[in-house]
Amino acid sequence: MKSRFTPRMNCLKLGIPFALALATSIGVNIPARAVQFRFFHSEDTPQEVVDGFKRAGDIWSSQLNDDVILDIHISFGTPSNINALGAARPNMVQFDYDSFLKSSFRDITSEDDLLAFKNLQSNPEKKKKYKNLINLDINQFQEADTEMITFQDSNFDMVVNNDLRINYKNRQNLKLTSFTTMLDNNNNINNQNIWLTRANAKALGLISDEDDNNFDANIIIKNDYSKWDFSRVENQNATIADDKYDFLSVALHEIGHSLGFSSGVDVLESLLYSEFFSDDNTLKSLFDSIMKDNAITENEIAYVTSMDLFRCSQTSKNHGVFDLSVGAKTYFSIDACNTNLGNFTRGFRYQVTHWSEDNTFPMGIMNPTIAKGQILNISDLDLQFLDVVGWDIGLGSENSSISVASSEEVNSYSSSFNQEAEDNDLTPFISTSRYWSTGFSFWQEMDHTQDNATSVPEPNNIIGLGAMFGLFGFGWLRQRRRCIGKKG
Repeated sequence: MKSRFTPRMNCLKLGIPFALALATSIGVNIPARAVQFRFFHSEDTPQEVVDGFKRAGDIWSSQLNDDVILDIHISFGTPSNINALGAARPNMVQFDYDSFLKSSFRDITSEDDLLAFKNLQSNPEKKKKYKNLINLDINQFQEADTEMITFQDSNFDMVVNNDLRINYKNRQNLKLTSFTTMLDNNNNINNQNIWLTRANAKALGLISDEDDNNFDANIIIKNDYSKWDFSRVENQNATIADDKYDFLSVALHEIGHSLGFSSGVDVLESLLYSEFFSDDNTLKSLFDSIMKDNAITENEIAYVTSMDLFRCSQTSKNHGVFDLSVGAKTYFSIDACNTNLGNFTRGFRYQVTHWSEDNTFPMGIMNPTIAKGQILNISDLDLQFLDVVGWDIGLGSENSSISVASSEEVNSYSSSFNQEAEDNDLTPFISTSRYWSTGFSFWQEMDHTQDNATSVPEPNNIIGLGAMFGLFGFGWLRQRRRCIGKKG
């Protein structure tokens, strides 16, 4: 399916030629013992910013055991939202659900992994073949032979919005779960595919470091020194000035989005409700033309991510599925929605790609807000979430950030970060007020066959933020940005 629209929005001017040489390479020969980060940056990026991300990378590396290299471009520039402290755009790839299950099954390394997988939906007949395995304890499981287990013809059901603008297949047969939601169990294409951040896909072994020349994420930090306190880059126990924001917290948070804190519900919310927030007549016109005559099919809103598989509500619990509806009160659970491990944001005010803000104390680094003088750290809850979506949690290696540094290397990534993509409007840390990006971007489609699950198509140029809509092609979508807001 070809895109309905491919406009280019002037969302964010980085103002930096991307062919510029980068800073000197540091530590490239470090052996791969855990996650390593290669931070690409232009030569005029301040050393404090580079060091801040290197430190954030080292902290994440000390928690994650996966032997992968993540390539992230960082910039010190001006996000299009004047209230933004920073922004991140994870690059997304799509796989068939069978491939995701197969990789997740072989990646089980903890009791939480085992419990979470046991409660994932899959083909009932296939589930019989591995039922005995997932009922073992983790030590017994790791000694078992898992190579022969396959997951053909698996799919998932979910709670979705009962929105008449979406042409659900056999809508008349779908069961209403509330006045505003219904059970999507029609086994259409949006019940069979899943989106992952590229970093998450690497952790699961679905793509390798050498699969293509695409960045795993792009991050921009607001170039206003008056806002930043870099004290914790050198000393994590340092205090932060009452009138400044902790740079390290921001860097850790944005990397967290790249690792897998990314929900397709944000895409749906932006699509279904953008007309209420947009003051741009052109975008309203595009929205109206797409929505006219129920123009959207469920195939075109198939944006389930690994995060969404563990997104529960009381409604979804009653039906034994996860909740992909916009506006629902949802929580993180790994045991078929029976145990609430922590609430997610509800959307509208903050993206659902965060822990809930309605807590006395932040739940982790993925809290949606940060205040001046405040420090956020990676919590056990953050790590538990990353564990069940595919990361191996444990004592990783120290000093695993690599500052990549040649213009030749950055030019090799031109497919995802070039002159045509100079308007990278990214996923930001923003203020507590609502904010919607005016950007567009692409989520890449992966090959859907199990035999070719690790192949990656030619990457497409990224044009701004947002998320595309159109499962097999490219389209436009106005998306509010993943962010951590600044309090006060």
